[in-house]
Amino acid sequence: MKHPLFWFLGMAFLAGAQALQPHDVLDSQLQPRDTVTTLHAPLSLSSQTWSGIDGQWTSYNLRLGSPQFQNVLVIPSTKATTVYAIDPEGCGAGRFLNGTEEDCISNRGGVFNSNASSDWLDASFYWIGIDNNLGYNAKGSYGNGQVGIGYGNAGPSVQHQLMATVANSNWWFGVFPLNPRPTNRSDTNTPETSLLQSLKDSNNTPSLSWGYTSGAKYRSETFYGSLTLGGYDSARFDNSSQITVPFRQDDDRDLMIRVNEIKTNDSANPISSTPLDLVIDSTVPYLYLPQEVCQAFEKTFGLEWNSTVELYTMSDSQYSTLVERNTGIDFNVGPSNNTTTIHFPIKAFLPQANFPLIPDNKTTYYFPIKQANSSDKHTLGRTFLQEAYITYHYERGYFNIAPCVWPNDTSRPPSSAIVPITNGNSDSNPNDNGQHSISAGAIAGAVVGGIIAGLLLAALIAYIWLRRRRHAQQRAQSLKAAISVAHTRSSSSATLPGGRPRAGSRLASFFRNPWGSVSDGDGIVPGHYELPVDPMGLTPAEQEVAAREREHKRHLSNELDAEVSAVHEMYQPKLAVPEMPGDEPFPTYVSGDGATVEGNALRAAQLEREREREEARRAVYEMDATAGLSSASTPLPSPPMPSPGQIDAIVRKERDERERLEAERAEAERIRSRELARRVSDGSADVSTDGTARPDTERRVSDLSPISENSVFGGSPTSPSRPYTGSRRVSRD
Repeated sequence: MKHPLFWFLGMAFLAGAQALQPHDVLDSQLQPRDTVTTLHAPLSLSSQTWSGIDGQWTSYNLRLGSPQFQNVLVIPSTKATTVYAIDPEGCGAGRFLNGTEEDCISNRGGVFNSNASSDWLDASFYWIGIDNNLGYNAKGSYGNGQVGIGYGNAGPSVQHQLMATVANSNWWFGVFPLNPRPTNRSDTNTPETSLLQSLKDSNNTPSLSWGYTSGAKYRSETFYGSLTLGGYDSARFDNSSQITVPFRQDDDRDLMIRVNEIKTNDSANPISSTPLDLVIDSTVPYLYLPQEVCQAFEKTFGLEWNSTVELYTMSDSQYSTLVERNTGIDFNVGPSNNTTTIHFPIKAFLPQANFPLIPDNKTTYYFPIKQANSSDKHTLGRTFLQEAYITYHYERGYFNIAPCVWPNDTSRPPSSAIVPITNGNSDSNPNDNGQHSISAGAIAGAVVGGIIAGLLLAALIAYIWLRRRRHAQQRAQSLKAAISVAHTRSSSSATLPGGRPRAGSRLASFFRNPWGSVSDGDGIVPGHYELPVDPMGLTPAEQEVAAREREHKRHLSNELDAEVSAVHEMYQPKLAVPEMPGDEPFPTYVSGDGATVEGNALRAAQLEREREREEARRAVYEMDATAGLSSASTPLPSPPMPSPGQIDAIVRKERDERERLEAERAEAERIRSRELARRVSDGSADVSTDGTARPDTERRVSDLSPISENSVFGGSPTSPSRPYTGSRRVSRD
């Protein structure tokens, strides 16, 4: 069995390996190498600037307009599709009483004056279409112009790019759009290309994907954020803890992730254990959470809501207490079967807020969470991306989340290892040498090898099934042969007349249990493959039973042979039913009722039938020697039911008996009458007028004469007025 199995498996592996080997390719199938198309390296944006009125975030420089470009600082937005810059009217004279115009421009990251740009094509005013549900409502002046990346002429630039200027204080800082989808305006049917699409179309990036983390100034001044267009920085996150999350169907909420649990490292009770679906949105700094989660944060860290500034503000002493406590906050995120934990030190949740969030040019620490009264507001702002690195695979429809890693040397920025993300099915990694995709021929060979392996596996299954079936047939034939030999080895017939197995014979044992004893190892048991040592010999249990049979038969009869079957038949003589001659008178001394010959005859016949039934019940036709070995003897069989012929014979016998009794009675009456007549003629008897003898006669009538009803002896045989001598009448003599 093992050798054919190994042979089949070896053939399957050989076929699969041969199918995967490279095949010869004809020269006509070869194509010239593409020497024109070039895959550009990812665009890694460098920055050493911290900006923000709601915390410190890494900002990036954009060059807007021409011929003299204007530099503005912007913060990456995972939702925006268009560049948003601050309009000069946002820092107009007298607009902000607590600072000069120059301070406002610097505080807002610079402004873009579209009137000073020669290539600006004014479109119209439109509502900013992102985060309206969170209260960020504002209008912007849209137009098309030149956009450059980075400072000077080091970075790429694109022409005729859609952008907007905003003066509303809700948008205090400009944004860098990371959403590659186009923008649709209500007055045109042509979608406007996004900044990422324009960079890719101009071969400045290999794809529409990107990687981003917002930076962690609370750890070190040099731990800036990282933004890579067309790739990601593999040195900024823990690859072993990275998870993959597919996009949601809603384009505005494609970066939705499930938060399974929120807890602190100094308490066994979690802040939240209910799974929540939240959208990652770096446009806003806050975490918009359900009310019960915010209340749990309040209880854990002693927070108080400031309704004036609408923030969880805290005093310097509260801040110092929380820093000394050094409580960590853990977010377990991802699908239920693929999760990772993002750890935040307490300082990540203790940023500073200043003007205009805090009036009078004051600065205060606050806790960056807000209550969301509906599920469409549940958001993870850029506070979450301080310790989480996100890789956005737009072409593949998923994103990766992983915890950030930080160097031990806080005096230097983290190292960088940029990995491009292409439009293909695999990411190109410059550190992975010798990796090649599987060719079409190899795939076809693998398919052929799989088919061959499947056929071989089917043949192997069929072989095993047929082999088991053949073995089962052989076992059945062996069993039949063993039964036949066991039948012929018996010294006498193993069956009784009628074909019934003789009790105690091996044939009878087979019919009781054709598979032998399950408890002993010599029996043939279905489902097992162990053959008996000697199919013709007796098992130990059968030998013990045979010994007991011989001992039992020795006590029963000396004439029984030990080798003969243990079932014996004892002689049962045929019972003879005596019949009295019909021509002889019925004797008067036969026991009866003492009144009539018919009664005596019927009683005698009844006694005879009862005796016959009793003898029939005591008759033993077969005696099994093994019956004495069991705990309870086998009950004797009930007397057989008479056949229809026997019933007819009994009826005829009873009819003949009645006729004989009537004849005898008539003969007795005739004799009595003749005797009475003789006595009357002789004068030895006195006859009454009714023809009967008188009571004082000296002679007796027959003991069988009837008694009149008015006689003193007419009562019951057991009556006190009548002498009792069995069933006979006694004369007065």
